[in-house]
Amino acid sequence: MNERLKREGISDVRARSAGTWAAEGALPPAHTVRVMAERGIDVRGHRAHNAAGMDVAGALLVLGMTRYHVEVLRLDFAAHAGKILLFSEMAARRFDVPDPYGSSLASYRQVANVIVTLLDQGYERIMAYLTAEDTVA
Repeated sequence: MNERLKREGISDVRARSAGTWAAEGALPPAHTVRVMAERGIDVRGHRAHNAAGMDVAGALLVLGMTRYHVEVLRLDFAAHAGKILLFSEMAARRFDVPDPYGSSLASYRQVANVIVTLLDQGYERIMAYLTAEDTVA
C-alpha cells in the first residue's frame, strides 16, 4: 500500500501492517522477502507488529484479511468497530485472503497477486475512507 501511495504522490497517508497474532519484531518469512523483491519492493527491514489499541484508535481505516480477523478486532476494539472492514470489501467483494505463512513459494505468489488485484480494484474506495472529512470512529 505504501508503494502505491508513493506512486500516486500521496505523502500525508501512511499504511501500516499489523497482525492479530503476530510475533512482535519477527523478521518476514523468506518467501515474503523473495515475492516482494520480485515486485521491486525490499521488505528485509520490515518487522512484524501486533495490532494494539493505539494502532486501531489512531487509524482512519483498519483492513482485515479474513472475516475472522475482522471479527476478533471488532470484539477487541469495539469502540472502533465501524472502521474495521474486510480487505476484499474494498473491491466490492467479500472473501477471505488466506495467510500463506508456512506454505510454498507458489502460495505466497498467489496471495500477493490476490492482494495486488484487490488493492487495484479497491484503491479508490480505500482513499475515500482515508480522505473523508468525517472519518469513521
